[in-house]
Formats: sequence, structure tokens, C-alpha cells
Amino acid sequence: MKQLHLPVIALVAMVVASCATTKYVSKSDLGTINDVAVFTPFTYITWQEGKNGVQYSDSLSFVCAQLITRSIQGSALPTGELVDIEFSDDEVYQSAMASLRDIKAKKAGEAAVPGPLLKLLRDNGQRYGVFVFSNGFMMDGKNYAKAAAANVAVGVLTTVLTMGAATAYTIPTKNSFAVWTAIVDSSTDRIVFYNTDVFADGNPTKEEHVRRIIEHLFKDFKK
Repeated sequence: MKQLHLPVIALVAMVVASCATTKYVSKSDLGTINDVAVFTPFTYITWQEGKNGVQYSDSLSFVCAQLITRSIQGSALPTGELVDIEFSDDEVYQSAMASLRDIKAKKAGEAAVPGPLLKLLRDNGQRYGVFVFSNGFMMDGKNYAKAAAANVAVGVLTTVLTMGAATAYTIPTKNSFAVWTAIVDSSTDRIVFYNTDVFADGNPTKEEHVRRIIEHLFKDFKK
């Protein structure tokens, strides 16, 4: 199993902390954006199983990337060539793709596009390209049940100790799934479309869930 160098704890926390959809659309008519090259999504899916704690899974990440690619090609986005990129051994591109999550949607049009992404576009002779970074977390059934039971027990104990003053407890999220996407115009070195979304309890390896979030991200485009 390949090990990526992005911090697992930070990525898991990022999914939980993310909230509402944020979007940026350039002033130019979306109808002028066409033949958008689809670059291999960079996905980082972690999995909690048994006593091993949270682990990065290259196999789950691969499945998620395949589903995202298929969903983008089937969405309203006018896609063109599919460009396959191998991210696992290239920290430069890993960092460039992951940086999509740091862009402020309202200022996406002014944001500096990471150089490696512009290089990908130009090296492949593309004007428009869509780049996707996805982060997800999955927990198996047994661990989910244990975590839920443990949180309930803590809530009950707290209630007893405080003589009923505390009654709330948190049921953990079994799955989580977040996507950041940007369409870049290599002729201007600018982002012309940017959108993010979080699917609470969404399964990043379930085609229906992946398709739903991708369709929502690109709903502004018309087939």
C-alpha cells in the first residue's frame, strides 16, 4: 500500500469542519466554456478498521477517483479529453491539487493557480481543464457501533454525574465525503469556475453518492 504524505488527521478534520457549498463563477458566460479536459482527480480516502486506527487507503482512493471521473463525464459539464495523471509518487502535484481546498470561493477568480496545474494544461495542449481534490473518511460497521455506544455511555455518565444537567451526546459520522473543484483557463492563467461541497455521511466509494455530489457541483452548466 502506498503512503501519501498529506497529514491524515488534518484531512479527516477538514471534512468534518467543512460546511456549506461555496461557489465562484467568472463573469464570462459559462456557455463559452467548452471542451474541458478532465484530469485525474486526486483523492485521499481514509479508513478506520480494527485497532489500526485511521489509515490511508490507496484502493479506496482509486475507486473514488474512478467514480468522480465517470460522474464528471456524465454531468452537464462540456468535457473533452481525459488526461490520466499518476499522483501517488509526485508530492509536487499532490500539494498543488490539495491546495484547491485553501482557495476562498469569493476570490477564486483572483487566486494564483498552482504552477504545476497550469503546466499540466499546457503540456497537454488544453485551454480548459477541470481539477478535483477529494477527501473522504469511512468507518466499518463494528467500529461505528462501538464509537456510537461509547459516546452514548459518556453522555449517560455525564448526565448522572451532573444530576441531569447534561443530556446531549454525539453520534459519530460513519462516512464523510468532500470535493473541491476548479476549472482553469490556461489562456488567462485564471480560475473561471470553482465549487466545493460536502456530503455528510456520504460514501466516497458509492457511485450514487459520488454522482449526486458531482451533479450538484456542476448544475450551473446546461446540457
